[in-house]
Amino acid sequence: MDDAIEKIEAEMLELIKSNTAFMTIIRLLNQCQGVGKIMLAFIAQPIISTNLNLKALGSYCGVVPFGKESGR
Repeated sequence: MDDAIEKIEAEMLELIKSNTAFMTIIRLLNQCQGVGKIMLAFIAQPIISTNLNLKALGSYCGVVPFGKESGR
């Protein structure tokens, strides 16, 4: 199983390296402690595909608090 995981991670890395925009985002996100390779790719994908800004990224990740108010 470990060999299969290593092979898949190597293939993912090759795909990431082939896209410079994706690689730039990965390098920035990689500075966050506790974020692994799979999570990096998961977070970076919506940024690249939809030009997600940082505020929207925080919301996407679930770290932006929202008030529970109605009527607006």
